[in-house]
Amino acid sequence: ISGRLAAAIDDKGQFGPLESTLEIGAGVLRPTPQTEPIAFDRAGLTLAYDPEAGRIVISTLSVESPSLRFAASGQSYILDTKGAPLLGALVGAQPGAFLTQIAFSQVMVDPAGLFEAPVQFSQGSLDLRLTLDPFAIEIGQLTLTEQETSVSLRGHVAADPKGWRVALDVALDEIEPDQLIALWPVRLVAKTRDWLALNVLEGTLFDVKAAVRLAPETEPRLSLGYE
Repeated sequence: ISGRLAAAIDDKGQFGPLESTLEIGAGVLRPTPQTEPIAFDRAGLTLAYDPEAGRIVISTLSVESPSLRFAASGQSYILDTKGAPLLGALVGAQPGAFLTQIAFSQVMVDPAGLFEAPVQFSQGSLDLRLTLDPFAIEIGQLTLTEQETSVSLRGHVAADPKGWRVALDVALDEIEPDQLIALWPVRLVAKTRDWLALNVLEGTLFDVKAAVRLAPETEPRLSLGYE
């Protein structure tokens, strides 16, 4: 990791606003030794911290990897271990969680073998709560849009002692069958996916709702409903 950090101290010894730019080289995200690592090629972050408001303003956030690429900006509020806002210069403080709002300008998702082809969206937004100990992400809402296709998602992702635990609920207003198949992971409930690909040839699917549950040492579970 390389970067730049700038901060100010007033005549009373109190910290003022802080600015930081970070460039992160190739590495992996692995909250626990048991969770499967998520690799990335590089990441970049430019932020400013306002101690009066306990707010981090994220000017740029980017990630590049074989399976995920995105560019974003947003803001994050720091909470202590009891969930209360954490204000001031954080000297000796222990952040417990971050409430974050992010706007995406471009997103490409292509985990190896997950989709038939890379899935791309031109814009999106995300509200989440990140807890550090234990590591968990609660997604209030993730919305991704590409032309007339809009996907909304909510749920949570956690790093359990034995691996990743995922619970996601997905909704679409309407979608063409071939677009749904493109968004459906190849290995997730493959027989149902193949049945839709072979039997639903034309038309528009309305009010599409899906749920995915993944847990260590158990088979993936999926539900899908539509009109």
